[in-house]
Amino acid sequence: MQSMTQTIKNVLTTGAIYSIPPYQRHYEWGPELWHNLIHDVLIAGTNKDTEPSHWLGILLLSQDESTRFPDDDSRTAYSVIDGQQRLVTLLIWLSALVHHAEDTKEQITFRLENLCKLVPQKADQAALDVVMKKLWLDKKYQPLHESRVLQAYHYFRFALWLGEDALLDEQPIKVPKFKLDTPMIEYWTKYVSSNRGRDLVRGAPVKVKELIEATRSRLSIHTLIHEPRIDEPQAIIFDTLNGHDYLISKGEKKRQGTINKNRGALHFNRMTRHLKDDKLAEFIKNDLTVAMSIWPVAIDKKRSVNIQGVEVGYPAAALELVSSIRELSSGPFNPLVLHYLVAYFNGLLDSQQLISNLFLIENYLVRQLLTLNPLSPLRSKVMDIAGNLDGRFDEISLKEALSKTWVTDEEILTGVEKRSFYDELGPRALGAVFRGIEIQLSGSGANKFRVSKNEYTIEHIYPRKAGRWEDNLTNWKSSPKRVAPFIDTLGNLTVVTQEHNSKVGNSQLRQKQEHPTVIGASAPLRLHEDWLSAKKWTEVEIQERTLRLIGYALKRWPSLELS
Repeated sequence: MQSMTQTIKNVLTTGAIYSIPPYQRHYEWGPELWHNLIHDVLIAGTNKDTEPSHWLGILLLSQDESTRFPDDDSRTAYSVIDGQQRLVTLLIWLSALVHHAEDTKEQITFRLENLCKLVPQKADQAALDVVMKKLWLDKKYQPLHESRVLQAYHYFRFALWLGEDALLDEQPIKVPKFKLDTPMIEYWTKYVSSNRGRDLVRGAPVKVKELIEATRSRLSIHTLIHEPRIDEPQAIIFDTLNGHDYLISKGEKKRQGTINKNRGALHFNRMTRHLKDDKLAEFIKNDLTVAMSIWPVAIDKKRSVNIQGVEVGYPAAALELVSSIRELSSGPFNPLVLHYLVAYFNGLLDSQQLISNLFLIENYLVRQLLTLNPLSPLRSKVMDIAGNLDGRFDEISLKEALSKTWVTDEEILTGVEKRSFYDELGPRALGAVFRGIEIQLSGSGANKFRVSKNEYTIEHIYPRKAGRWEDNLTNWKSSPKRVAPFIDTLGNLTVVTQEHNSKVGNSQLRQKQEHPTVIGASAPLRLHEDWLSAKKWTEVEIQERTLRLIGYALKRWPSLELS
C-alpha cells in the first residue's frame, strides 16, 4: 500500500481521475463541515512557508483498472474508498472561488479545467456539473437545488459575497434559500437587510487569489493507495477506517469523548494533529497500516499476516478465541481484539499472554450476555475499556479495565431460570456459549462444533410447536401452560445437527433422544447427556438443567481475580 502526504494541488492534479463507487453514500456534508473547511483554509493561509501544511485527514484510494477514458492514457484512475466528502467539497469550494472572482472582476490565473476529473455518485453527478459549469442560476436546473452539492456551492458563494467577516465567523452563517425569480445579488442584498438576515453584515471583500493559493498549497491530505492485487479486499480496509474500530482500539474515547462512526476522519485528525509531515507519514506506515493489515485476523478472516515481508502466524488457541469473541459479540469487541493482535505482532506479548488476554475478553463478554445485557451498552463499554487501557497491553491493566463493569456470579444466577436466551442472543452467540460449556465438560479433546448453515443449529428440546407433547405432559403431571415460560431458557436449548432439527424438531422427547445429535461418527456431546437420558421433560427438568449449564459456564469462565 502506497502512503504519502500530498498538497491539495497534487491531489487534485489533472493527471487523476477519482470515481465514487456505487456502494458509497451520496454527498451529505452540511453547514458546519462547510464552514470548517473555510476555517481550515484561513488557518492554512496564515501559516508561514516554513511551517507544515494544514492537514485535512486521510484519502483512501484503490487503483481502478476498470476506469479508462478514450484516447487518454495520461491519467491515473482511482476508486475513492474513504474521503469522497472532502474531495467533492474541495471541488465545490474551488468552483465557488473561481466564479466569485469572475463576477467581481478579480484577475486570477487558476482555471477549473486544470483540476482532476471526479466521477461522483449518479445522484450527485448532474448537480456537480451545474456547479463546475456555473449554471446554478439557470431556471431549468431548479429541481437540483435540493441537492447538498448545490446547497454547498450556494453556501460558499454567499459567504464569499458577504466578505471576510463571514469567513472569519466561528459559527456557520445563515444562508437564504434559492430564489431564481430574482437576480441573486439583488435577492442577497434584500435578505441581509431583512429581519431574517439581520445578523449578517457585509465586510471587506475577500481576496480570491490568496484563498485559492492557501487551499491548493497550504492544505494537505494523506493518501493511502490500496493495490487490489497485493492488499486486502477494499471492503475490509473501508470497514477499518469508516467503522472507527481502529480509533476505539487506540483508546481515543478517553481524549475525544464518544467516538462517532460517521465522523471517523475528523476523529482521526484530532488523534494525529500533533504529528507533522515525516512524523505523520511514519505513524501511518508503522501504526495505521499495520493495524489495517491485521484487521482481517481480528474479524476472523485470516490466520496470519504478512507486513513488509514479515510473516506472523497467530497461535491456534488465540484464533479460536478470536472466532468465539466474534460469534459472541458480532462486532463490538473488534477494537479490543485488534489491540492485542497488534501487540503480539509487534513483539509486546508472547503467545500465552495473547491467549490469556483474549480469554479474559471472552470471559467478560460471556458474562455480559448471560445477564442479557443489551448490545448497545456493550459498544459503549468497549469504548470505556479501551480508553481505560490507554494503549497498555499487560493482563493487570486489562483486568482493571474490565473490573469496572464486570458481571458477578450472583448477577448471572439471579433469575437465570426464567431468562429467555433464544431470541435475545441468537444462534451464533448461543453456539459459542454451548461450545465453551462442552469444552469445560470434555476437556481438550472436546468437539469444538460451530453453529452454521450446514453443520449445527440451536434447537429447542421442548419445541415451540408442542402439539405432539400434550399427552406426555399430562402423564408427567404438567401442561403446555406451565412449560411455556421456560421454552426459550438455556435449559431447554441444545446444539444438534441441521438434520436432527429437520427430522425430529417438533417430535416427542423419545424420538428426539433416538435420533443422532452429532455429525458422522463423532461422540455424543457431553452437554446432551442429561436430556438424552431424561424420563420426562417439564418445567422442573428445564430449570434444573439451566442451573447445571450455568454452573458449568461459571467454571469455564470464572470470576475475575485482580490480585
